[in-house]
Amino acid sequence: MNRKQRRRNKRRLAPAESALVKAMGHLKAGRLASALKLVRQALGKAPDHPDGLHMLGLIAYRRGDFEDAAGHIARAIAESGGISAHHANLGLALRALGRNDEALDSYDKAIELDPGNASALNDLGNLLADLGRPGDAVHSYKRAIEADPTSALAHHNLGVALKGLGRPREAAESHRKALDIQPRYADALNGLGAALSELGHMADARDAFNGVLEAEPEHTGAMANLASLFEETNRLAEAAATAEKCLAIDADHPFANLVAAKCERRQGRKRDAMDRLERIMGSDMPEDLERDICFELVRLHDQEGGSDPAFAYCERGNRLARAISLRDGAAGDRFVDLVEKMAAAFTKPWVDSWTETPPPEEPAPVFLIGFPRSGTTLLDQILDSHPGLVTVEERPALDSLIEGLEARPGGFPETLASLNPEDLDGLRRAYFDDMDKAADRRPGQLLVDKFPLHTVHLGLIERLFPGAKIILALRHPCDVCLSCFMQNFEINDAMANFHSIESAAALYAKVMGLWRQYAEVLELDFHAIRYEDLIGDIEGQIRGVLGFLGLAWDDSVLGYAEHARNRGHINTPSYAQVTQPIYDRARFRWLRYAAHLAPVMDTLAPFIEHFGYGQE
Repeated sequence: MNRKQRRRNKRRLAPAESALVKAMGHLKAGRLASALKLVRQALGKAPDHPDGLHMLGLIAYRRGDFEDAAGHIARAIAESGGISAHHANLGLALRALGRNDEALDSYDKAIELDPGNASALNDLGNLLADLGRPGDAVHSYKRAIEADPTSALAHHNLGVALKGLGRPREAAESHRKALDIQPRYADALNGLGAALSELGHMADARDAFNGVLEAEPEHTGAMANLASLFEETNRLAEAAATAEKCLAIDADHPFANLVAAKCERRQGRKRDAMDRLERIMGSDMPEDLERDICFELVRLHDQEGGSDPAFAYCERGNRLARAISLRDGAAGDRFVDLVEKMAAAFTKPWVDSWTETPPPEEPAPVFLIGFPRSGTTLLDQILDSHPGLVTVEERPALDSLIEGLEARPGGFPETLASLNPEDLDGLRRAYFDDMDKAADRRPGQLLVDKFPLHTVHLGLIERLFPGAKIILALRHPCDVCLSCFMQNFEINDAMANFHSIESAAALYAKVMGLWRQYAEVLELDFHAIRYEDLIGDIEGQIRGVLGFLGLAWDDSVLGYAEHARNRGHINTPSYAQVTQPIYDRARFRWLRYAAHLAPVMDTLAPFIEHFGYGQE
């Protein structure tokens, strides 16, 4: 096309382009009918104008006509060729149609044409998150932020993805960055509250949710999150009222219904809770939330004596949990490999080869270990009621040390053999620095480190704190494995082994087999306490524990339930049970599920006998 032809073409298109500029103003303001009228005028003058076709697609998308939107934008691309925004918006339309592979291709083309297209990178992240690829979504959001650091939306979406990956601290930071850019961004404030709640910063989380509701009084997401926070902190009246307020706006809100059902269960209205949840089970919801509802129905049917429906919901919930663990990269085999690695390393000759271990300068912690669902949370709350003790729940201080030890020559656990006194002092200081962030210790108080599966790391514990007091929580192996299978754990490598009763029993045998090996190889100073004995004679059993720790009896331990309520958030699945008086409905519960446990009895039989349950 020569210069004269280009001038003629520009004059021909000028009226159309003027109409399209006005149309874009109407579109941005939400006046779709006015925008459509102007676009049609423009296309009447220039039927193949790519911007007009593209805008026609945008209007169709806003109206929910996704098929027309995709068709119009595809025509625009055919006319214009390489415009990044056109490919990105085609991706939006294709995603809305469920044509996700084509949408991915469109986003890739948009980003290839313009690597700095922050909007396309953000939208690609949204699609990757929907496809169960949270790690890839995080990468795409970070690229969007690099392209446009002022994008509050990308910072917020990054926060959502990070929380989904179990990284709430980073999630909170991303939401804060979004709020620095856009202070009244309700969804980012809600996301910040959710991350803070997961971190146990309940007062700050409550402030965040209330901040959302001040700005948007009918924000059902914040309302449901606030109701859940109240329920987790045992403020049931406020939880129920907030959930019902949310349901008055959206009667089918699945999360608000779940919180309301939890309140009904805890108020003794179990049939109402079951009816509520079974009514919404078929509705559209994220698989994470469907899993949570399944496990609440497990608890309800179990408490009402419905073993078969409870087990059926448990299998359904665990199928969802297994899919989520695969999506999020959790791998049960990794944890099994770790247990086997410890078992292979900790032999008597190897332990005898260690360099001398000088005693720590300050009193060693007490380690409360066992296997998940063995009563460690109940013990934790009782012991924390004693004025001479302060407990910390499942703080990964040892895991942080292990990361550093793995980087040393020889790796972990091999490097334990050659640690010198300076190494050991440094590791102990790092451990106490970490634990003291979570524990407000008064002078003279003993620190209790409660982390059930740190049973696996008793070798490291003995190396750092030789002769440390160990409290081993025990429960009937069948009840432990059944309870783990029926529990809605946060998913990680260890918990990924609880998605079937067979894998739960196999892990129990590995971990408790390692315990028996440690007890033979290491000179452990331990006191075992059985859950069944504890709920039968709390005073007698706790007197035994306190005597083992060298502490005098204090009547305050009998007020552990009130202490737990005052303590606030309890970061384990047992947060509701330990605020109530002792009950024994979970004692030998496995007998009601004996037929379902038949496949694992041979695996568990040696441990049933070893821990003294063979005659019960």
